Amino acid sequence: MNILNKTLRKDGFRCFKKTKGRFFSIAALIALGCFALVGLQVSGPDMRATSRQHYDDLNVADITVLGDYGLDADDCAAIDSVSGADGIEYGYLKDVVIEDTDRSVRIFSRTETISQYVLVSGRMPEEAGEIALASFLEGEYQLGGSITFTEKEDISGDYALKGHTFSIVGFIESGELPSSVNMGQSTAGTGSLAGFAVVPPEAFDSEVYMIARLTFADTRGVDPFSQQYTELVQQHKDELAGLLAGRPAVRLESIQSTFQQRIDDAQAEVDAGRQQLSDALTQLLEGERQLAETKREYNAGLAEYRRRSAETEQQLAEAEQQLTAAKKQIDEGEAELSAKRAEYEAAEAELQAARRKLDDGWAEYNEGMAQLDQLKEAKKKLDRAQAAYDALTGVVERLTGKSVDQVEQELPAYRAELEARQTEYQTVRSLYDLKKQRDAAFGTPEYDELNARYQQALRDAGLTEVQAELKYAQLGRMKAEVDARQLAVDMMEQLVQAKYELQRQQQAYDEAARQAEGAEERLAAAKIELEAGEREYAAAKAELDDARVQLEAGEKQLAEAKKKYGAGLEQYNAAKAEADTQLPAAKAELDAAARLIARKEQELDDAWFEYNRAFPEAEAELSDAERQIQDAREKLQQLRAPVYTLDSRREIPGAEAYRAYSTITDIVDSLADVFPIFLYFVAALVTLTTMTRFVDEERVNTGTLKALGYSNRDIISKFTLYGLAASTLGAAVGIFAGYTLLPLIVYGAYGPYFTYPRIELHFYPAVSLIALALALLCAVLPAYIVACKALSERPAALLQPKPPAAGSKIFLERVRPLWNRLSFTHKVTARNIFRYKKRMLMTIFGVCGSVTMLFAGFSVQHSISTINDRQFGQILHYDMIVAESDSVTRLQRAEIGDLLEADAVSSYLPVHYEELSRVAGRNQDRQSIKLIVPRDAGELRTYISPVERRSGRELTLTGDGCLISERLSTLLGVRSGDSFTVSDAAGNERTLTVSGICEMYTGHFLFMSSEYYEKTFGADYQSNAYLLTLADSSLENTNRQASRFMALGGVKGVVQNTTMINQIDTIVHALNRIMDVLIIVASLLAAVILYNLTNINVSERIRELSTIKVLGFYDKEVTLYIYRETILLTLLGIFVGYGAGDALFLYIIKVVPPDEVMFSPLPGFTPFWVSIVVVMGLTALLGLMIHRRLKHVDMLGALKSVD
Repeated sequence: MNILNKTLRKDGFRCFKKTKGRFFSIAALIALGCFALVGLQVSGPDMRATSRQHYDDLNVADITVLGDYGLDADDCAAIDSVSGADGIEYGYLKDVVIEDTDRSVRIFSRTETISQYVLVSGRMPEEAGEIALASFLEGEYQLGGSITFTEKEDISGDYALKGHTFSIVGFIESGELPSSVNMGQSTAGTGSLAGFAVVPPEAFDSEVYMIARLTFADTRGVDPFSQQYTELVQQHKDELAGLLAGRPAVRLESIQSTFQQRIDDAQAEVDAGRQQLSDALTQLLEGERQLAETKREYNAGLAEYRRRSAETEQQLAEAEQQLTAAKKQIDEGEAELSAKRAEYEAAEAELQAARRKLDDGWAEYNEGMAQLDQLKEAKKKLDRAQAAYDALTGVVERLTGKSVDQVEQELPAYRAELEARQTEYQTVRSLYDLKKQRDAAFGTPEYDELNARYQQALRDAGLTEVQAELKYAQLGRMKAEVDARQLAVDMMEQLVQAKYELQRQQQAYDEAARQAEGAEERLAAAKIELEAGEREYAAAKAELDDARVQLEAGEKQLAEAKKKYGAGLEQYNAAKAEADTQLPAAKAELDAAARLIARKEQELDDAWFEYNRAFPEAEAELSDAERQIQDAREKLQQLRAPVYTLDSRREIPGAEAYRAYSTITDIVDSLADVFPIFLYFVAALVTLTTMTRFVDEERVNTGTLKALGYSNRDIISKFTLYGLAASTLGAAVGIFAGYTLLPLIVYGAYGPYFTYPRIELHFYPAVSLIALALALLCAVLPAYIVACKALSERPAALLQPKPPAAGSKIFLERVRPLWNRLSFTHKVTARNIFRYKKRMLMTIFGVCGSVTMLFAGFSVQHSISTINDRQFGQILHYDMIVAESDSVTRLQRAEIGDLLEADAVSSYLPVHYEELSRVAGRNQDRQSIKLIVPRDAGELRTYISPVERRSGRELTLTGDGCLISERLSTLLGVRSGDSFTVSDAAGNERTLTVSGICEMYTGHFLFMSSEYYEKTFGADYQSNAYLLTLADSSLENTNRQASRFMALGGVKGVVQNTTMINQIDTIVHALNRIMDVLIIVASLLAAVILYNLTNINVSERIRELSTIKVLGFYDKEVTLYIYRETILLTLLGIFVGYGAGDALFLYIIKVVPPDEVMFSPLPGFTPFWVSIVVVMGLTALLGLMIHRRLKHVDMLGALKSVD
């Protein structure tokens, strides 16, 4: 038995070596199928698992609540009462614009536990002036820098932020806004959100919260993309809606009351201002009257003062003449006396100068005498220094036998030698002391230590013990010698010092002697001159004393004259004082009155000037305030009940990215349900054909093994193991690539547009088992079936070659005109095609499967690449929608009108615009529907071209129905004539009838006439928005114009087409990448199929080909003899694949698009020619390979072989 099994294994190994190309082609088919199945099946779950973990880590809110006017305490109390919530957090948000740009940023208050943020760099803001920006802004701004925003006032004229300049402390990512591209609409900037940021709650200045975030216990651990999660969230939304149902009316009443109080307060301030102006005018007129009365009294007093002043001046003039004469005499006497006094003072000054000169001479004389005394003292010091120097010189010469100069030169050497002797002495002395210490410790434990220290000291000194002992004996002599040398050095140093001291004293004496030379003779002469001067001074002083006596007698006479003059002057002054007392008092009163009048006139003039200057400004301010009050009253009248928006993660402002991400996962899931089926189906058919040929080739060997006694089971195992090995190898490669490669490709497609973490790769046993089971089913089952069929024959039959297929007439032979015109080779080709029907069908089905996927892939790419151009180039002609605020005033509407009439706007159409909603779609999302109602239905065609896609018929607005976009009609399941309901912003349901379905690819739209609007909504038609076409429709200019409109207080929002375009571009890019992978897989599949089937065809007919080659056919003819069949069958497969591919394409565009997007159902021309070029290109390439193979075929060996 072992011998038989060994033989069977060798035979199996031989078969493998012989058919390696066939083996790996089967493995490649299985690998492609497993790759597509596993990759597509796990990519969606991997994406959802990654995002689910991301949301769990950040604890992203399940539901957010937004109120038009914020959330007050009663609103919060109602929200807090919801059941099942395990977390509720309130916060603030505001859309602002980066200064000097048109880019809108949504600023959130920092959260604590719900909807947290991923810190990319830096830190989270802690102070009111700090901010963390979105991570994708990190290239434009740096940590530590600053950023400034501009903010539009709210309806009450207040700002939400306390300050608008912040210091950048960090960069973050958000779970609520996970995209850098699709962040939705904004109430600032261009109308499209361009970023987000986080600040501390203290940075906001608001009396009410603006957002509530809620998480629920029953959603923990539930896939946020699942239907279960959607249903749970919807239940909580319904409960919250019930809790808040009565709040709009109450909140509106509260806001109206507050608003009315502000209006009343402002009106009171205006009234007070006007009263102030009236009071100021009254005061000015009263001031004019009082000033006139004061001027009259002043003129009367001035006349009385002038009369009395004239009388007094005459009396005083007479008395003044008498005093003048007396004063003249006194002045003359004073002049004479002054002259004598001057002479006296001059003489006295000369006498004093002579005295000073004598004193100076005596001082110089005494100083000269002192210098002579100093000279004598210097001589004495010089003699003492000379004596000391001589004494030291003698001592040193006796000690050294050398002169003073020699001693001075050799003194440094003496010092160095002394230091050396001192060092030597200290070293020997310390060694001696240590030796004595050691010897004293002999016999004690310390002896060894002291001896070691002593020996070490000897080594450090470079002495042996003998040398040391000799030194110890000379210690006394060494000490005496050191002391003697120290004495000699000291004496030498003193001698040198004495030498320099003697030189200094000699110099001092010489200088003093030079200065004192001839001083004694000069001092004697000076003394004689001084004594003569003293005698002259005494005579002059006697003369001066006589002059002083005469001067004092003259002064006495003058004093008596002055006394008489003073008495007369006192009388004059008394009279004048009386006049000066009375007249100045009267004059002062008059001057005070004049100054008062002047001041009053100036004050009155200033008051009139200030009144005239301030009155226009005050009047303008009051008029402006009255206009603002009037605007506020209009706003108050137009205030509507607030709408409380309950949003899930898919519906919050900026959730476009969430929905786009969910859409991409749905796309992958949808493709996973289609493409692998085709791959496995084709793989199974091709494997069946391949294994059939393999069994036929092994027919004789099989018969031999059976004749030798091998059981059918053993023989079948040979073929099943072959299929098992190929399928296992292909499954292993395909599953591994599916788990790793395709998810990363999908991540590469959507990663640049989102801030989700890198995709997490997970293992799914069920998917792996299904892929492996299908792989085994495609390879092992066909091998088993074919082997069983072959073994049903007897061994003797198996040992014979398989009889060729029976020939018979084909259909073309019955068409004589056509058949007779065919060449011999063409007739052979036609007969062989129908002769081998099984191979014909396998080739057609294989090529059909490849073309189906190629055609569908290219069709999807063409479909999604054209929808933006179609919708925004041919259907929607406007550039933006400008929506007015609900409380717009006449002044604000006038400002909007000024911008509409500007040159930048080419044309505009006033319309009624509303955002309606309806819950629909796979995930039961709240679908946003744009309602556009023109006053004149005919004018709408300039801005929108509603047409029916299938017929191309233009649709018109009627009074009995509305036009609905095609994608919305599909979601709602309605057709023309059907009715459906939608909800307006206040939550009121409106029932509408469909009059037509218009072509629209992005977004949901409703168009209706003004008559139908009034009938269904029960309100008078009123335009509140404008459709605009710009003179320059470039993206840059569109953003610039949008920001200009958004800056107006009367504009609620601007709807640009760029938001929808960006969302579609994200989905298109991701789907394109996935389609690229599937197209490559389909191309590889086509290559493997054609290679396999062509090889089988050549192998089956190698003897036939060798025969015609022996008969003289050229190589090209031989190749076309067989390959013409492949070309024809490939063309048939391509045309069949077109039909199947179109069906697959229609299925894909039905199940793949997101709720708000419709793919174009027109595949275009590209998929047709690209598919045929790819497949026919592969066919031609394989034809070259077959041509080369047949060119070098061994004809003799082929003719000798036995099939």
